[in-house]
Amino acid sequence: MELGRMRLRRPGLEAEITIGEITILAGPSGSGKSYVALALYAVLRALAARRSNRVLRRLLEALGWPELSARIGGYVVEVRGAHVEIRGEGRAPLPVYLPADRLCVAKWYPLLAGLQMADGVAQLAAQALGPVGDFISMLFAAQAASRLPAKRRELYDVFVRRAGIEVYFDGDRIAVEWEEGRSDVQLAPSGYAGLAPLGLLLRYGLIKKGSFVVWEEPEAHLSKDAVGKVAGLISDLAGRGVWFLLTAHSDDLIGALGKGRVYLFERRGRGYVAVER
Repeated sequence: MELGRMRLRRPGLEAEITIGEITILAGPSGSGKSYVALALYAVLRALAARRSNRVLRRLLEALGWPELSARIGGYVVEVRGAHVEIRGEGRAPLPVYLPADRLCVAKWYPLLAGLQMADGVAQLAAQALGPVGDFISMLFAAQAASRLPAKRRELYDVFVRRAGIEVYFDGDRIAVEWEEGRSDVQLAPSGYAGLAPLGLLLRYGLIKKGSFVVWEEPEAHLSKDAVGKVAGLISDLAGRGVWFLLTAHSDDLIGALGKGRVYLFERRGRGYVAVER
């Protein structure tokens, strides 16, 4: 199943990717994986905001205005310099961004939640941080949903079964439970803590069937066995209608998944080119 295609160029980087239910961007640090992932997030975010040129401009300005074209869900997006054009009608999935530094954000969440009460300071900061700010806003929304009557969600059940942990809000703190114990996310094993934000967004309905998850370095802080569990989690969620774009540094996750479209960022001259494997 394909969602669409995107082509991107900037000095030192060229990528043309077909977006499947699981798409993996792999390569060394500095090769452009995250840049391409963020560009696709920007496009999807703009389409989900009713074809908002303003949203796309704000996000692409931070990326230095790459040359970009995309065809996604009935839409055509063209970016040349600072000129942005969105045409067509269709449906695009709501993107969710899980940054590489999600563990740090989760550990500092009580402070962010406190700032949220201070005349919108946290909301203004979130807007200034772009996709990471969107991630923080998603956590705020998950905490708000945690105060509503509990609903058991199928996708969260998949998370619990595959990851072997439960996550939830305990006031302004993020709690993690596993077979051997329970703690705040600050003191939880790093592998479990790194998965906590995904669990929260699944538990409180921010990630659902049809969502598009841009997940940076899912294998971070995980043993090889744990990477296999995360691969099973991704595969199960994709089979239930969640789209994934993943960035990865190693072959461990790619090998454990055994499926999806894989693009390797290879050195060519003075830059990198994404090559489908």
